[in-house]
Amino acid sequence: MLSPSMANQEIYTIVPKNVIRVNQNKPQHRTFRMTVDHGRTYLPRIINSIMNDEMFFMVAHHNLIVVGIDGAYIKPIRTSYIMIIPGQTMDVLIKANQSPSQYYMASRAYAGVVYANTTTTAILQYSGNYTAPSTLLLPNLPNFTDIDSATNFTERLRQLHIN
Repeated sequence: MLSPSMANQEIYTIVPKNVIRVNQNKPQHRTFRMTVDHGRTYLPRIINSIMNDEMFFMVAHHNLIVVGIDGAYIKPIRTSYIMIIPGQTMDVLIKANQSPSQYYMASRAYAGVVYANTTTTAILQYSGNYTAPSTLLLPNLPNFTDIDSATNFTERLRQLHIN
């Protein structure tokens, strides 16, 4: 179930170093923070709006369950990361089941070849009283040349269509 704060379906574009809030007349550049309540499950739609690059996406210390692709329900895929192609959308469940704190959400390109190693981040932060860490650890995303991780995720998607 989505929290009331998520019900408004705000739209954000995550770009290196900041986030642009899309659905306002004056875009705000800042680090996006998704506030969650411990024990609840959230259903964000991840959209790859990059023109030419497949992207790895991960949330530090959290598992993802992919339940939809491009508006269609699929057999759930439990995974630590996703690889999403240009123009694709993925609906993923994220259970807020870790110690209340702040965790990076991160994305980087999969290029298959040597490429600029740029990681884009946002923050998943738990509501409530806790001492926020002085530094956040990045999730252990697959390397931008990690063909095995790219192939593994793609094969898991392809297996969904076999009868």
